[in-house]
Amino acid sequence: MASISELYPKAKKLVYDIEVQINHVEKGRASSEDVESSLERLSSLLDDLDDLAKKERPSQRENWRRKLKELTGQKDFLDDQLSRYLKRINRKGRERRERDELMARRNSSLSSGAANDYSQENSSLLRSSKMVGEYLYTGREALSNLIGQKYRLKNVQRKVFDIANLMGLSNSILKMSEKREKIDKIIIF
Repeated sequence: MASISELYPKAKKLVYDIEVQINHVEKGRASSEDVESSLERLSSLLDDLDDLAKKERPSQRENWRRKLKELTGQKDFLDDQLSRYLKRINRKGRERRERDELMARRNSSLSSGAANDYSQENSSLLRSSKMVGEYLYTGREALSNLIGQKYRLKNVQRKVFDIANLMGLSNSILKMSEKREKIDKIIIF
C-alpha cells in the first residue's frame, strides 16, 4: 500500500482532472459517466487517505486531516456541480419534450399555413428584438460619448475664462458669451 504522501498528489491531480472533465461535459465533449466514475475513484482514494491519516504520527495527523477535509470539500463541490448540470440537462430535455408535445397538439389543430405564419412571425419578432437591442447599444454609446465631450468642453470653457480673466476682459463680454451659449443650446434642442 502506498504512503499518504504518495496518494495525496494523486488525489489533487484527480480533482483537477474531474474539473476538466466537468468542463468538457458541459461543452458536450465528454459523457457524464466518465465524471461519475472519476468521482467514485476520488471517493475511494479519499477513504484510503483517511485510513492512512489515522496511522500518521499525532503531530502530522491534524495537518493531513485538514488537507483531506479540503479535498473532501472540493469533491463535494464537484459532485454538486455535476448533479446541478445533470438536473439542468434533464429539465431542458423535459421542457423540450413538453414543448414538442404542445406544438404537436397545437399543430394538429392548426393548418400548416397558420403554423408557418406563426413561425415567420416569431422569427420576425426575434430579428426586431435584436435590432432594437443594437439601437439601444448604439444610443448608449453615443450618449456616453456626448457626456465625455460635455466634460471636456466644460474644462476648456473654464480654462478660456481663466485666460480671459488673466487678460483683463470685462465681465460684460464674458456674460455676452455665456448668453450666446445659452441661446445656442436652446436653438440646438
